[in-house]
Amino acid sequence: MVVTADGSVIATADSDQGDATIKLWQASTGRQFRTLDVHARGVHALAFSGALGV
Repeated sequence: MVVTADGSVIATADSDQGDATIKLWQASTGRQFRTLDVHARGVHALAFSGALGV
C-alpha cells in the first residue's frame, strides 16, 4: 500500500493472491476509482511520482 503525498489517493496491490492489478482508492471516501491490470507477473512494489501526481 502507498499513499500520495497529499493523502488523497491510496494504491493497493496483492500479488500473493495471483491478482496482478493495482487498485486506486479515494482516501476521503474509501471508494475505489480505478483498476490497473497490465501487470502479467504480479506487483511487488508501489510508488507515486511527485511529478505526475498519480
